Amino acid sequence: MKTSPATFIRLMNSVLQNADHVVAYFDDLVVYSDEWNTHLEDIERVVIKLQEAGLTIRPSKCKLGSDRIECLSHIIGNGMIQPDPNKVRAVEEFPLPITKTNLKSFLGLTGYYRQYIGKYAEISAVLTEMLKKNRQNKLQWDPKTTDAFRSLKHALTTSPVLITPGFQKPFIVQTDASQFAIGAVLSQEMCDGDHPVAYLSRKLLPREQNYSTIEKELLAIVWAIGSLSYYLDGRNFFLCRQITIP
Repeated sequence: MKTSPATFIRLMNSVLQNADHVVAYFDDLVVYSDEWNTHLEDIERVVIKLQEAGLTIRPSKCKLGSDRIECLSHIIGNGMIQPDPNKVRAVEEFPLPITKTNLKSFLGLTGYYRQYIGKYAEISAVLTEMLKKNRQNKLQWDPKTTDAFRSLKHALTTSPVLITPGFQKPFIVQTDASQFAIGAVLSQEMCDGDHPVAYLSRKLLPREQNYSTIEKELLAIVWAIGSLSYYLDGRNFFLCRQITIP
């Protein structure tokens, strides 16, 4: 049973190998189209191929004509990607953690949606420091850590929206570095300005914190391009960063 999703995907790829606008994902089939009439044709083509293969579809498990879908706690559709509102509500209602276990739960929940939060690593740095082994299990909060906790909640609960990337357009990569973290924003220019595709960030290692300012800036550039290779490999993109040389 552990290999059933892979077996299902191999079967679907074989059955639907010549069908356009359909992908197999774990135990689902997703049929996507730009227009309604085309969508009906795509669905009919998929159904016919499944019938020819001797496979059946359970109507109660199907969702037809939807302009958005939920996938792995993300809402995708209409050219946008948003976090699951139920998860956002859970973050909004999360009480101030009392123990390390509570804080780990909060950071795990917000960390899953870090692609929506600019400078996530920098904001959460003081919170992860509270999880070190030499700290007591019962947390002691001060204004700095409390502000970081509230900042993460605010960042995720202010309706963050990402756009689905258009690979026919060039990407824009903007990088940044601070004393304790590096980060980047992947975006694309739309008719009403730049819109983010994803945010990413990470804490600097202890040895990296000793780098000079320009070395941290260059590290952010190299790390961002490598982390975004899925979007950037083989494509032209703009790299934006204002580096101040001391």
